[in-house]
Amino acid sequence: PSDIQYLNVLVVDDCADSRVIMQKMLESFGFRVKSVSSGEESLHMLGKNLERGKPFDLVMMDWLMPGLDGIEASRRIRKDLKLTTPIIMMTAFGKVNEKMEAERAGVNGFLTKPVYQSTLFNAIMNTFGKQGIRGAEEEKYIAAKVPVYEERLKGLRILVVEDNPVNQEIAKAILEKAEIIVDVANNGEEAVEAVRQTYFDAVLMDVQMPKMDGYEATRTIRKDPKFNFLPIIAMTAHAMKGDEEKCLEAGMNAYVSKPVSQERLFRTLWELVKPGKRRETVESATVEKPGEEVERVIMEAEELPLRLPGINIQDALKSLNISNDIFKRILMGFLKNNRDTGVKIRDALERKDWDAMLHLAHSLKGSAGNIGAKKLYKNAQNLETAGRNAKNGLPTSLEGISDLIDKVEAGLNEVLDSLESLVKIKDKELYEKEEKIKLSAEPAQILAALKRLAGALDVADPQEIKNHMDVLKGDLSGAIFQELENLVNTYDYDEAVETLKGIMEKIKAAAAEKGDENENR
Repeated sequence: PSDIQYLNVLVVDDCADSRVIMQKMLESFGFRVKSVSSGEESLHMLGKNLERGKPFDLVMMDWLMPGLDGIEASRRIRKDLKLTTPIIMMTAFGKVNEKMEAERAGVNGFLTKPVYQSTLFNAIMNTFGKQGIRGAEEEKYIAAKVPVYEERLKGLRILVVEDNPVNQEIAKAILEKAEIIVDVANNGEEAVEAVRQTYFDAVLMDVQMPKMDGYEATRTIRKDPKFNFLPIIAMTAHAMKGDEEKCLEAGMNAYVSKPVSQERLFRTLWELVKPGKRRETVESATVEKPGEEVERVIMEAEELPLRLPGINIQDALKSLNISNDIFKRILMGFLKNNRDTGVKIRDALERKDWDAMLHLAHSLKGSAGNIGAKKLYKNAQNLETAGRNAKNGLPTSLEGISDLIDKVEAGLNEVLDSLESLVKIKDKELYEKEEKIKLSAEPAQILAALKRLAGALDVADPQEIKNHMDVLKGDLSGAIFQELENLVNTYDYDEAVETLKGIMEKIKAAAAEKGDENENR
């Protein structure tokens, strides 16, 4: 990835052959590499480069070395030099208790010797919050590990802090599948208040949010000593060089990039939420499951294609490991929440409101990545980078940003059209199944109930809408009611009103036809 090209890397190993091999592999990635033969030399080199204004971006540290070993050297890098530079430890062992000791010393990742080029690449990508390259065997291994983590995490209560509704739904789906209790906060202010009011085993904190961002929220939470040991895990789609250091400096414990890797998220939670630190009552906690009425409105799994223009549904489902039904609900949420995103981005450019553009591009990037819209993700990422450059006063072409917005709008429209097609396919299938509407009550009675529902939708009164939907549930045939309920549950009230008009026309037509039949008799 462009933001981690040309890293300055320091290799620390007492074995000359190992240093040469490691240096050659790192240089093949395009990195600039220096190497030293001891922990003491590493401290000197890191301090010297820091003074010259050319700090190292990554340290590859051998574990067992004479004199200052890798753990002690890492500890002193953190404590004496006060550096947050990522450290990857190379070891021939890898016992759990030894890894825990290394993590406490400030080590970010591990590599088991002998080190191969592919595993080195993946370790570096993982350290900087990127997705590495996995072979079939590794995919199987990771897939086998996820249920183990899920079993160990069952009953935890976690606060998800995220302003993007699509990302909220995805986080909830992933965590609730592991029988984790999930609360949601929409911004940093809500997160601070939620932590003060409720016990949580961990917090998943988005970094970029309005009102109060993740950094400020974390610093505010940490001001209270009783939250010193509350695990706070950063979640961000930014993943630029130096982001992890910023998260750690703010008081966060770890960093998980978006799109979320379930294996990494669960592993991070498992490492941070130790059994001894969990409250006594978690085992008896119950997880709220989606209600039957919500599940009913989602299209059947076989109706979900593997791919649509702009969306690789198969890859997204594989990555998220959630059911087709839940993913369909997430896709419908993306459709609802992004119909006017392109207009908002264009408006931000006209006003030169770089903060608004950054937030919109960042949010769209995260959502697109999670649903498998890779092209849209990349275009939104490029726009976010350009907007950040403009905000920071770097030379930026407004025409160039406008071109990037054109690409984002084209990609977004492609995705939205694909999602609209799913809805249209569903509508068509529903009405093909029921060419003639079937009613279990008198048409006049149902028409009156539909008008009352239309009034509740018009003023967006959730309780009244629910009351009128409950009345209609037994009067309308299943497929027709299901279509209406789907729109209500995704808060698409305008579309629900239009659908109501169509239903009322069909009822009037059915009543008229019934009247003609009676006259003929």
